[in-house]
Amino acid sequence: MTTSSIRTLVARMFGLAFLAVALSACSTVSKDWQLQKQQGALKYYTRMGPTDSLPEFRATVDVDAPVDKVMNFIMDFSRHAEWVHGCELSRILAMDDFSTAYIYQVTKLPVVSGRDMIMLAEIVRDEQTKQVAINLSAEPSYCDNN
Repeated sequence: MTTSSIRTLVARMFGLAFLAVALSACSTVSKDWQLQKQQGALKYYTRMGPTDSLPEFRATVDVDAPVDKVMNFIMDFSRHAEWVHGCELSRILAMDDFSTAYIYQVTKLPVVSGRDMIMLAEIVRDEQTKQVAINLSAEPSYCDNN
């Protein structure tokens, strides 16, 4: 798989993920995710959020590339404006090791024009299965605490 292919798949996945954070904070609602669309290896899922007024989104993809290469590409948050759909600005506010980061981002999409947000990105990596999950959640209290 080429770097361009990885970039395209990951861009689609992150575009949806960042939109989901902009629309609603991640919840602990136990409703099942419903597959809405599949394009090749990329799968889009939705479920209703905690207030049942806005959907939450999830995207998964299997990438045929070394996990470290994919993670280095994804974790370069300062370059997200180059490839994440709707992202105008992205900066790392804080990062400890390679598993938790606070990101400031400005997103411009039809539903959330000029929306800025602070997100917590938690990276969970399973060395046995080589699977990586990046959980994004809104972190509105970050400025109050720092």
